[in-house]
Amino acid sequence: MKNVCCAVAEMHKHNIIHRDIKLENIVSSFGVHKICDFGWSVHNKNGKKRHTICGTPVYFAPELITKGAYSKKMDLWALGILTFELLTGDPPFSIEYP
Repeated sequence: MKNVCCAVAEMHKHNIIHRDIKLENIVSSFGVHKICDFGWSVHNKNGKKRHTICGTPVYFAPELITKGAYSKKMDLWALGILTFELLTGDPPFSIEYP
C-alpha cells in the first residue's frame, strides 16, 4: 500500500485524479507496486469539482453515489476500500448489479 499511496500522492501533486483505483489496476514487479489503467483519469489543473460518474461502483466515494461534485479525495476513498479488501478479502460494502 505504501507504493500505491505514494503514487496517488504524486498524481495529486500534479493535479491528476485517477478515478478508478482498484485491485485490478495495481501491477507488481520485483516487489514494486504501480498504478495502471489511466483510462478514467483526468488532469484537473484548475482544481474545480468534477461531475462525471466513472470508475468501479464498489470503490465509489459517497459523492459519486449521490451524484454530487467530487475532487481528488475520491482517490483517497478508493485507497481505503482497497486496503479493506486486501485485509479481509472482501469489499466493505456489498453492491447488487442489475
